[in-house]
Amino acid sequence: MRSPILVLGAVAICGATHLLGAQARAGRAGADAAPAPSRAASPDTGARTLLGITVSLSGSDRDTLGVLVSTVVRDGPADAAGVDEGNRIAEINGVSLRIDPPDVGQRETEELVLRRLARTLRGVRPGDDVALRVFGAGRFRSVTIRVPNASTIGASVTAPETVPGLRVIPVGDELAVYFGDGSELGLLVLEADASWQPLRVGDVILRVDGVAADVDALRDAGASRAPVRIELLRRKRQVAVTLHARE
Repeated sequence: MRSPILVLGAVAICGATHLLGAQARAGRAGADAAPAPSRAASPDTGARTLLGITVSLSGSDRDTLGVLVSTVVRDGPADAAGVDEGNRIAEINGVSLRIDPPDVGQRETEELVLRRLARTLRGVRPGDDVALRVFGAGRFRSVTIRVPNASTIGASVTAPETVPGLRVIPVGDELAVYFGDGSELGLLVLEADASWQPLRVGDVILRVDGVAADVDALRDAGASRAPVRIELLRRKRQVAVTLHARE
């Protein structure tokens, strides 16, 4: 329950699929199709979850062009927008990800750039457009990536769990950067009918009557004849709601 199996979508990279996708894109990527050996792999910046890519820095002069796109998830948001492995991302939503020539290879500068990327992505919401300035095939171009909505991200991460009137998935570490601090132990609401009011799609359930949220606790809440207190994250803010007693 607490360790979702990541498959396909924007958060999983299958080795065989990755190789086939790279071959299929090689002609489009041109000279940048073969990434330089990466020196500083990214922390969990949120790029893999939200954009369908992983990024790194190579410690070479090409870091002055931006962060290296190390992998592109096939059929993910970045792939659909034409971003290729080996491209460089110079800007995201107007924030520079380029390293000045004197700072190339400096670990502190590399970490600063990756933190800048993570901070920018923390402000992104479901359905937002993310504007990138991308370098590839010898030129810069502007690319817009549409971030999937919450239900699309959830469907690509792991199989949903269902109780009567409610469908949820575990958030886990991959999506925590997206839904807020503490959400990694919660359950993301994908669907909720009127019997679960005031829960909403996009809420992250943290605790049910003081107990850590899991499907069994929600089943008990759904059958309870007494009011049930639910603590949750809504738009990255912690709130508490009460489910009314079932008749």
